[in-house]
Amino acid sequence: MKKSFSNKLFIILILIYLFSCKSNYNLDKNYYNTNNELFIKSKLLDFKIPVKIPFNGFIQNNIKSYKVGGYLKIKDYNNFQIFLNSKTLGIEIARIEFFNDSIIFINKLNKITIVSKINELSYFKGLNLNTNKILRILTGRSFEDINYYKIPNKDNFRYNNYSYTGIVNFYNFGYLKIHNITIGTSKIDMLYSDYYKQNKIPINIIGNIFTNNFKLKFDFKYIKILPLKSDYKHLIITEKK
Repeated sequence: MKKSFSNKLFIILILIYLFSCKSNYNLDKNYYNTNNELFIKSKLLDFKIPVKIPFNGFIQNNIKSYKVGGYLKIKDYNNFQIFLNSKTLGIEIARIEFFNDSIIFINKLNKITIVSKINELSYFKGLNLNTNKILRILTGRSFEDINYYKIPNKDNFRYNNYSYTGIVNFYNFGYLKIHNITIGTSKIDMLYSDYYKQNKIPINIIGNIFTNNFKLKFDFKYIKILPLKSDYKHLIITEKK
């Protein structure tokens, strides 16, 4: 009887263990062989493009906070759009296009259109950003042109680059968890919540951008990722002379 009871108890414990196991990877285990492998994986934009990524969240600037919905349309790594819809008004309020380090910002509410190079726009001056880097921030990727070194006795890595200072922290498999960048007097703080593993896109992204005269906070929850099958003419910017 005792043996039978022990066997049943053992089976029950095994079942509890199996059903309590999470399907996600173990954040405490190192799945990569070297730091270089970790960084290489964090730099890759290896989801299939072109894609459309719907999201919900909010945006807050110096003046006001907006509840927004919208989506990213990504044609390639240097050509994408952000569509913003107001949850309160139920209409599209803004559209931002990035193409070959140019930006076109369309404010639908105030009927204002700005066409500029990213590094010439006052909002982004001093941040040393380009189209590819902005896309990497929005999709949880590390920058390509920055080297890192591990901080002794910590899980953080620090940038080793003359124009940047900052800290990055990784989940396993190279997924970015924290991305804090300081460039001169400007700062970008990013936090990424887990990832859709199949598509390698963050589930949630929280960002703070600070410059001398501009503050932007956003919190986007990516809902899903879809193939983009429409034509792409609207993703190409014709610069105004």
